[in-house]
Amino acid sequence: SFSAKIGTNKMKLTDLKCRKISTTSRSLKLSDGGGLYLHIGANGSKHWRMAYRSEGKQRVLSFGPYPHISLVEARKCREQAKDLLRSGIDPMADKRAKAASRLNVERSTFSIFADLYLTRQAAAGRSDPTLKKGSVHSGGGNS
Repeated sequence: SFSAKIGTNKMKLTDLKCRKISTTSRSLKLSDGGGLYLHIGANGSKHWRMAYRSEGKQRVLSFGPYPHISLVEARKCREQAKDLLRSGIDPMADKRAKAASRLNVERSTFSIFADLYLTRQAAAGRSDPTLKKGSVHSGGGNS
């Protein structure tokens, strides 16, 4: 049937095509299939993105710049995002939650080391004004 033939002639992207695409005066999208595409900005920047729907809304997930993220890596990212969607998880919400978790770990790690530093400074006999300045800079004081 005619409808079965639609889309069968589409060629997936190749690394050569991604590298050779030139800058245009407007943005451009090169589709790879499954929602994955290479977005080429008017300034020549190239970024991997994936269009998808979650909770009835059209969304776009970014995977990073080309060639830093290769075509193969972008396809793997797309498959991971599709796995999340099949599990009922919005990939963008999952990405944001992981980023927030990493940020909390970084903050708590800094806090632990700052407290350890101040404890050692107090044990070394540093004056109260010096310790107070240290606690303000590490987030331990309010004034």
